[in-house]
Amino acid sequence: AEYMGYFGAPVGNGSWNGIIGEILAGRADIGAAALTITGVREKVVDFSQSYYQEAMGILIANPREVQDLFRVLAPFSYVTWGLIAAALCSAGFFIWLISYLSPWSSWNLDNEMALLDEVSLKENLWLALGSFSMQGQDFYPNSISAKVVLGCWWFFIVVITAVYQGDLTAYLSLKNYETSVQSLNELANQNVIIPIVREGTNHYTLFETAEEGTDYDKIFQLLPDEPKIETSGDGFKLVKEKRKYAYISDISELYAREAEDCENYKVLGDKFNVAGF
Repeated sequence: AEYMGYFGAPVGNGSWNGIIGEILAGRADIGAAALTITGVREKVVDFSQSYYQEAMGILIANPREVQDLFRVLAPFSYVTWGLIAAALCSAGFFIWLISYLSPWSSWNLDNEMALLDEVSLKENLWLALGSFSMQGQDFYPNSISAKVVLGCWWFFIVVITAVYQGDLTAYLSLKNYETSVQSLNELANQNVIIPIVREGTNHYTLFETAEEGTDYDKIFQLLPDEPKIETSGDGFKLVKEKRKYAYISDISELYAREAEDCENYKVLGDKFNVAGF
């Protein structure tokens, strides 16, 4: 049985809690439990031959599909969309400027069919937007130079549309899920999902005493001061309700929880720190 809910971990000043603490204090001669054989524990007590190999694992909230109203913008970055908008405005402006200055525009030639729209900045911007959205327009510039600019703008639209449609088809064919991790290394090198470990356990000691710069040390730096994880139930509850925590414990315990509620929990395939019991 467990003492005070712990199997045994150092708590400072050379003292231990749990079963190992009871043995070191002389209140027990033998401890019988599913004790993980670790190097830290072997320095203070002797173990019998191990009968089972256990690894540590990571339990996260089962990622949910994210519904995003703006997924149609996903094929391009915001910078790209901004550059496209700038190109649209530039095309409209230069078509207007050339038509306004060119002696060969219908307006400057005083043709009977000339429209004021040809030398209107607003209407030329609308011309560029209509071309981009493939809706057509009411007029076209008469001068060759303005037509060349408009033709270049049309070619640009063809290329952008082809790239956009291809990327959008590929993007919409994949489901978009919440931010997740796939391994201990990924968990150690991100700051969205928060790792949590039950204090006073060999799991906590593993991260606390890890060599600086290793993934274990990075995990320890990410451990929050609050909330305190006193039982595995606390860890399971945080993972399920808050969906931003990753609970680290014995992988067999995590598999059991996943089997009970696979809709809300997911155990990562990454196993680490295999030790005997």
